[in-house]
Amino acid sequence: MVTPEQIPDSWCRMWSEDATLAHELLTDDARQWSGVAERLDSVVGPASMTEFVRAYQRNVGNTFAARTLVIDGNERLAYTWDATRPDGTAVTGIDVCVLQDGVVTLNWTVPAAERSALPDGPGIEVLPPNARALDRAGLTTIAAGLHPWHGNLAVDVERQTVAGVWSDGAVGGLAVLVITDGCRAWCRQRVIAEHSGVAAHGALLRFAGARARPHGRFALFIVNRASGVTLTRRSGSLTMP
Repeated sequence: MVTPEQIPDSWCRMWSEDATLAHELLTDDARQWSGVAERLDSVVGPASMTEFVRAYQRNVGNTFAARTLVIDGNERLAYTWDATRPDGTAVTGIDVCVLQDGVVTLNWTVPAAERSALPDGPGIEVLPPNARALDRAGLTTIAAGLHPWHGNLAVDVERQTVAGVWSDGAVGGLAVLVITDGCRAWCRQRVIAEHSGVAAHGALLRFAGARARPHGRFALFIVNRASGVTLTRRSGSLTMP
């Protein structure tokens, strides 16, 4: 059985090469929602997922690799990923998962229009204890005001990362936040880097009952950890493949 830390890589391998991994990764009643299409709405459980992924591999052929991880015990996780198309171009996306008995029972996924140039946060390796500037309460507090979150956040103290699903009633999205404190080679400033993929409320948050055509945007926020003030924001269109 896979551990929560292994699920992101295994999930990417399922989509890239071995659809039968669905039987190791999903509960019998697992549900999924995509920010770009409604096709995943009807996929329930590992058998249905296996067939869906096999068709995707034949018809699309993208390969996936996990980047930044958010592992919140045995209850929830999230991660950013890259999808590389057969022509070599790539886009970055986010998955947020709720776990049951150590495997995925709910999954939300959103791609962006392009590959994110943001430096990665921690992957499978955790930060050393002296680099963990904030405890769980501190991480939750700093993330609390950044979005109207839906449900519980995934909070990873060992990697100083936070993720969640959010909705303002009109649009919703996924966000992965990386809190850094100048102690990692991939970031010299004390910032939060947020990879935020946004999609229409109807497609991403179907459980809320709204119906809308998928559309959205992709944004990058840089936020000062001490003050919580947004320093920069760049937005662009979110292409729906």
